[in-house]
Amino acid sequence: CSMMLRGVGSLAALSAVVYWTGSVVGGVVAMAIAWLIVLVMFDLPRGARVLANNIRKACHPRMHVRSLSQLAWIAFPAGLIASVISLEANVPRYFLESIMGSAELGIFAAIAFILVAANTVINAIHQPIIPRLANYFSKGDYVAFRRQVLRLIGFGYLWGSCGVVLVMLVGRWGLNVIYGVEY
Repeated sequence: CSMMLRGVGSLAALSAVVYWTGSVVGGVVAMAIAWLIVLVMFDLPRGARVLANNIRKACHPRMHVRSLSQLAWIAFPAGLIASVISLEANVPRYFLESIMGSAELGIFAAIAFILVAANTVINAIHQPIIPRLANYFSKGDYVAFRRQVLRLIGFGYLWGSCGVVLVMLVGRWGLNVIYGVEY
């Protein structure tokens, strides 16, 4: 919920300030203020509530080498995937800049920001499901785990299909409206 509030708040703040003032720096400051508001009004009160309920456990965590090594072994594939995802996002930019130049990279980055925004929505939807998946897996409920993974795959397929249809219908026109003719 926090990510969604930050995403919507920062988008609204950036858009409004850049539209009314024409200042990108002002828009970035407005984004930071929006994130600060979410932190103070949403994140901190919820964090304080969690700490108040679990203060003993939160202040005195128990670290066991065997448990931590098992956790590291289980989490290793997720870390590997996170690394690959990071490379997936950045490697095309490195090649594009070296082959085409900074101006083309700027155009690519501006257009790719639409994908970043879409991925933010997807992350806000799927991240709350990850603990449920971990719970199913740790309890050995592989049927529920598989069902939930298939739902996520179906959602991803639907979201991607909608994106393809949207691009087919309004792609060129949308880029002209959002970014101007040079894109």
